[in-house]
Amino acid sequence: MKEDIEKCLAAGCDAFLSKPVDRVRFNQVISMYLQSREDGRADDSPLISTVLEADPDRADLVHKFVENLPSLLDSLASACANQDWDGLKRRIHDLKSLGGGYGYMQLTKVAEKIELECLSGDTDKVDPLIKELYLLLDRIRRGISKNQATPSVLHGGYA
Repeated sequence: MKEDIEKCLAAGCDAFLSKPVDRVRFNQVISMYLQSREDGRADDSPLISTVLEADPDRADLVHKFVENLPSLLDSLASACANQDWDGLKRRIHDLKSLGGGYGYMQLTKVAEKIELECLSGDTDKVDPLIKELYLLLDRIRRGISKNQATPSVLHGGYA
């Protein structure tokens, strides 16, 4: 049930699979967390929302999230540049929840790292992590444009 998924993610779980476990879905979730490549380069493949894979009817919501993601990341970068650590903590906590909620656990993982760095006071590591979020944004955009139809909401109206 949706409430079970939300409880698990809120408790700090990285993902959620229900029984009986679908092997294809299991492999997709596992591959999200295996980011090393044989040649040592970071994964730059397009990211696909696991929410859209499970429920294509939520496409408008996911696309709207992706549409608003750049302004959220800009607000994080601004808070970091201005050393507004309290503001950054609030915004990054929101992103941590939203990333997983919209099927982008990679966003949640990086947001968790930023949150931990802020809490530990090791803020020198925050700027590179915010840059990592922008790289994820690029991968998310490519995943949307390559593998998913763009809903009418991104064209200024509803069908």
